[in-house]
Amino acid sequence: MGRSLRQDHADGTAQLLRCHRLPVIQRQDKEENPQAAMSKDTERKSEKIMEEETKVLWYPDSKKNTHMNQFRAQVNEDYGVNLANYNDLYQWSVDSYPDFWAEVWRFCDVVSSSHYEEVIDVNKRISDVPEWFKGARLNYAENLLKHTDLDKVALYASMECNEEITKVTFGELRRDVALFAAAMRSMGVQTGDRVVGYLPNGIHAVEAMLAAASIGAVWSSTSVDFGVNIQPKLMFSVAAVVYNGKTHDHMEKLTSVVKGLPDLDRVVLENMKVFSRGLQ
Repeated sequence: MGRSLRQDHADGTAQLLRCHRLPVIQRQDKEENPQAAMSKDTERKSEKIMEEETKVLWYPDSKKNTHMNQFRAQVNEDYGVNLANYNDLYQWSVDSYPDFWAEVWRFCDVVSSSHYEEVIDVNKRISDVPEWFKGARLNYAENLLKHTDLDKVALYASMECNEEITKVTFGELRRDVALFAAAMRSMGVQTGDRVVGYLPNGIHAVEAMLAAASIGAVWSSTSVDFGVNIQPKLMFSVAAVVYNGKTHDHMEKLTSVVKGLPDLDRVVLENMKVFSRGLQ
């Protein structure tokens, strides 16, 4: 018999809870097992660490002034249920998962060009890999950039070589993503093309990802510590990286990686220099 989505959801949660049990320090008789016995000093240090890890770092000003609670109240109103707390909401999400995800779609105000026909076919087993939100068409970048307060900070970024924190507002992010997308289109990037970010996490990585998504291109990213495992049409990378207080040249490794990518047309370095495959 195949497993249902409900069984998979509930069992997965139970497994997660089992995996996150706090470790238990068991005292042992030193004479019985002297090598495994812990010293009293070590035991006290371990107990202190446990106490520190279980401290609550922050409480909301009001449990009612949260998106989660607003969502719970909306579910009660829309479905005529009486979910009193988070645990009730969680159980409802397991028992009525199509309704739960339909409510998430509405509550988050997902923007789409075509609405879904159904959330999911409940008659399909998890092994059938059922399709979610069948018929829906939407753009990931459009939904992330729809923020109405353009002066609100969207990104906070800092680098090892510079302790100063850079802030990017939603207005600035939308502007720069539009510039990135226009440049990608001028390079021939189309829906379904692969674009790779072979660069550190940073503002340009986010901008390039959103620009690729806005076109409908496939975005893949990897750290400069690794290699590139797909065949992209366009790559964003860097000439050097800063690690452990030192600047490390990246051009030799980048050139080697590019040689193994026959479908690659262009490489854009973070200083916005554009190279052909040869990196001349």
